Amino acid sequence: MPDSTDPATPRSLSAADRLALGALVLLYVSAGLDLLPAGTVAVNMLLVIGLHRIVS
Repeated sequence: MPDSTDPATPRSLSAADRLALGALVLLYVSAGLDLLPAGTVAVNMLLVIGLHRIVS
């Protein structure tokens, strides 16, 4: 069994990680499809990253 303290060992994502990752993927897809203005996407990404750092 691998050592759980090894940084190379994959860990399961927490709920906050999954939420942030899902939000970022959604924003990237929206930007790629031009569903949202680029400025809105950039601001939302910054908000998601900031909230993720606060939660974790």
